[in-house]
Amino acid sequence: MKIFQCFLLILFISESYSQDTFSIVAVDPVTQEVGSAGASCINGSIIISDVHPGIGAVHTQSYWN
Repeated sequence: MKIFQCFLLILFISESYSQDTFSIVAVDPVTQEVGSAGASCINGSIIISDVHPGIGAVHTQSYWN
């Protein structure tokens, strides 16, 4: 039990950095609904979604034209 408590102590006092991002686009072919979601570990990043119902979507974590 003491090893587990030491592990928890080290876990909570150690510093960690976020390094993951995600983005997902989903299309329902029956209803033609389109959804998009995303997250970034970089502060102030702009996540741009361009959703076209019935067709699809573009999801990027950068600028695009």
